[in-house]
Amino acid sequence: MSPSKTVRFGLFEFDIESGELRRDGHRVRLQPQPAKLLAILLESAGTVVSRDELQKRLWGTAHVQSDLGINFCIRQIREALAESAESPSYVETIRGEGYRFIAPVSHRSEPEPKFRTRLLVGVTAALTLFALGWYWSAGPRQIEENGGIEPAKRIAVLPFEHLTEEPDMEVLALGLSEELTYQLGALQMEHLAVIARSSADRYDPGRETPLVIGRKLRADLLLTGTVRRVGNDLRITAQLVRTADQTLAWGGTFDGDLASLLEIQGKIRHGVMTALSGIVPAPRPRSSPILTPEAYALQLKGRYHLRKQNAEGLAKAVAHFEQLIESEPDFAEAYVDLARAVMSCPNRSFGGSERVSVLLEKAISLDPQSATANLQLGNFRFFSEWDWKGAKDAFEKAIALNGNLAEAHKGLALFYSSQGQHTLALDSVDRALLLDPISVNLQADLGWFLYRARRYSDARQHCLETLDLEPDDWNARSCLLSVALTENDSAEAWVQIKALLKRAESPPADLAELDALAAVDAQGAVATYRARRLARLEESADATYAISLAQAHAEVGNTDRAIFWLEAAYSQRSGFMPFLAIDPALDSVRADARFQSLLERLELPRHGSLDSEQLASNRSVS
Repeated sequence: MSPSKTVRFGLFEFDIESGELRRDGHRVRLQPQPAKLLAILLESAGTVVSRDELQKRLWGTAHVQSDLGINFCIRQIREALAESAESPSYVETIRGEGYRFIAPVSHRSEPEPKFRTRLLVGVTAALTLFALGWYWSAGPRQIEENGGIEPAKRIAVLPFEHLTEEPDMEVLALGLSEELTYQLGALQMEHLAVIARSSADRYDPGRETPLVIGRKLRADLLLTGTVRRVGNDLRITAQLVRTADQTLAWGGTFDGDLASLLEIQGKIRHGVMTALSGIVPAPRPRSSPILTPEAYALQLKGRYHLRKQNAEGLAKAVAHFEQLIESEPDFAEAYVDLARAVMSCPNRSFGGSERVSVLLEKAISLDPQSATANLQLGNFRFFSEWDWKGAKDAFEKAIALNGNLAEAHKGLALFYSSQGQHTLALDSVDRALLLDPISVNLQADLGWFLYRARRYSDARQHCLETLDLEPDDWNARSCLLSVALTENDSAEAWVQIKALLKRAESPPADLAELDALAAVDAQGAVATYRARRLARLEESADATYAISLAQAHAEVGNTDRAIFWLEAAYSQRSGFMPFLAIDPALDSVRADARFQSLLERLELPRHGSLDSEQLASNRSVS
């Protein structure tokens, strides 16, 4: 390290130029973009650096999705420095303004001996490669994998615009975008990163420029297009646009009819690959079944209705996928799609675990190399069969087959979290977020991962930032409520209860009564709400709410009733059971022999839920 560029603070020293962070002489893992942000804070130590200033210095003057990027960097810095947002020793959050480095800093006067530096770097590099394998960095176009290979490009397929009001045009246009996203995503991750549809679908190329969309999604390329239909005739246009200078990398216009839709889709994919030739290698050859136009229409309609995730949509999705299997019994993806729809239906409306198991087994037998089949198999093994190793294997295989599946990275995170391996879980969530950066659901899920890792201040901060994206998000507010209850913060708990009650359209009189009580006694209002809620749930005696009942009883010390409802949840094979070992709401019953027996039956860790030693060891590699 150069002495003029090295800053010391506490037990740490940081090289401004190289971005290298050390603690007691041992290198601490810190990715490039968080290192740049730390350098900015250190250069202005003692003064507040605004989020706008950070955004400009990290990503330029044009607007980017800076909130998510800055939040990610700050979280990584805090983990590296082993501090929390609530009680910081180094980086203080000035809410509504920015961040301030608060620890005393000094510059080292003498350089380290060169031989020691080289030895440490060599040992650190060797151990890092051995222990960590690979990791992704946080900044735009900075996903690293397999020894630090950068993906050549990051691409997003935006929703194709339908220009006519013919029947089912929205179904066709969305289905075309979805299939192209999946096909491009099936390429090797180190060469092409494909943004997930749940993020890409939020942007309309007709309303924002490619430059703005590209920077929000951190994408180098955008694939956009239009679909026009007159009777049975189709005209589809596609353009591959470079976001940096908004120039056309490739474009094409394709005429045909509904019967030639799959052929046109293949030509678009070939055009994109040709434009990227020399950067992205030719995809591995893989045979795909040729669907009839009628079968393809059933698939598109089924997926369109499945996305709605309501009772009517799920019923229609199941019907379309059943028809698809009848017409194309050797098409593996039809069984995967039907399994997804059945798993999404409440109260096992269209069959239970047995049917899902049969469907996925059939899909895998038809196509063992289907990434989506292995992803759904992982979800099924995790939530329904409680087969932890089997779930992990399936998620890892899905990622090996298609590293662009954000859901597969999230699935692997769920596995690690359930086993109390929170550092690995958060790493997997970060990878998912790089592929799906604007997903509100995934952002809120990260709050829950942090909560279950006992990182309450980080969970709170992240959920508040998620609400900046989606103020009414139920998932984020529920997480904030859980954090507040765990920390006995009645004022914050009431804020979230009130918001959730409004969202649920609770009777105005009940809300007004509790709100008036909260104005003078927040703790009393929270206690009253919780008592009334518990009474309503107990009165219903509905096993559907078994976990909520168990948590509510545990939180007020009713151990016997908590165990009773946990046993009911176990009997019902509740999808919450994988998190039994790590849920803070159940801490009061954790030492009970009956609870430990449940963990043993589930083959879940019985050592508690916080891998603090692992967190410490993963922060530095010596």
